[in-house]
Amino acid sequence: TTLLASGAFAQQGFLNFYIILLVALAGNVLGDLTGFFVARIFGREFLIKIGLGKMLNAKKFITLEKFFTDRAGRVIFVTRFMTELCAITNVLAGLSPISFKKYFIYEFFSECFDVLLFSIAGYFLGASWQNASGFVGIAGAVIILASLYYLFYRVYFKGLKRM
Repeated sequence: TTLLASGAFAQQGFLNFYIILLVALAGNVLGDLTGFFVARIFGREFLIKIGLGKMLNAKKFITLEKFFTDRAGRVIFVTRFMTELCAITNVLAGLSPISFKKYFIYEFFSECFDVLLFSIAGYFLGASWQNASGFVGIAGAVIILASLYYLFYRVYFKGLKRM
C-alpha cells in the first residue's frame, strides 16, 4: 500500500519517483538481509536455547529445509509478494545451507520486481490508488490462503517428497 501511495504521489508531483524506487529497494533489501543474518549468525543456537531444538530436528522441519534449499529462488520470489511469509522465508534462508551470494541474487532481483511493480502501479493509478489498495489487500489475502491451502494439502495428504 505504501508503494502504491508513493507512486501516486510521485505522479501528482509531490515525490520524486526515482528516489521512491531507491529508498524502497534499499529498505526492503536491508530489512530482509537483517532477518537472514540474524538467523544465520544466531539462529540454530538461539532456537535451541529457548527450547525449540526438538522442532529443528523434527522430520517435517528437515523436509521443509530441503524443500526450501532445492527451490530457494522460487520460494524467495513468490514470498516477496506475501508480506507475512517474507520474514519467515528470510529466517528460513538464514537457517538453511543456501549461500549468501545465491540468497542475495534472488532477494535483490525479486525485490526489484516487487518495488517496480507496486510503484509503477501506483504511478499509473494516480489519485485512484486508494481504490486499488483495497483490491491489493484482498488479492494478497486470497494468494496467502491459496498458498497455505496448497502447502497444507501437500504436507498432510501427499507429502513434501513429491513436490
